[in-house]
Amino acid sequence: PQVSNLRWGSETEQNATQAFTELESPKHMGFNLRQCGLFVAGSMPFIGASPDAIVSCACCGQSVLEVKCPATMKGASLTKGCTKLAYLNESLQLRHNHAYYTQGQAQMALTGIRQAYFVVFTGSSLTTEIIVFDEAFWQRAKLKAELFFFNHKYPELQSMHILKQMERAKKTCDCQGAKSGSIVECSLCQATFHLKCVKLRCTPQQWACVKCQGNNHTGDN
Repeated sequence: PQVSNLRWGSETEQNATQAFTELESPKHMGFNLRQCGLFVAGSMPFIGASPDAIVSCACCGQSVLEVKCPATMKGASLTKGCTKLAYLNESLQLRHNHAYYTQGQAQMALTGIRQAYFVVFTGSSLTTEIIVFDEAFWQRAKLKAELFFFNHKYPELQSMHILKQMERAKKTCDCQGAKSGSIVECSLCQATFHLKCVKLRCTPQQWACVKCQGNNHTGDN
């Protein structure tokens, strides 16, 4: 279901962009919409953003465009009071505590553009909101991203510890590499297993595999 939802969103995006253009173009002078790629922060190359398009006109300047096509609302009408989309409030405005708001702020920061169109399209209904750049918000978000990268991502890039564990799981896990996903390491023998294969939902700080548990019981006897 998740794959089909993503496919629908991707396939519908072009229709959403066309609907947005038809709605906004008459309101502006020299309205233009162009596709764009990935923007990367020069001083912080671990931060990137890719708007769906860049919108420009003679009267308002430039804006980034971000389009969402939620499969859960396929063909439905977007009306005030709708609470089916977690990222919109009852006034159909983007919640500032949602990841999509951070995404939009990142797009504006990295493109140098200070305004964004946030568009939600269901196939039959479209809503548009203009979001402006919030420097204070972005500085906080950027700091969080920097701390996460250097505390978690960078050490892994240097040591490849998790990658090595995942490779080892192909040999030591009961599934012999048939499955994938998060892993856990036995605190006694250092063998690694997929969480789903040993029926764990999260990674405990200390854990022993079935073999080591059996050896411990034998030793106790």
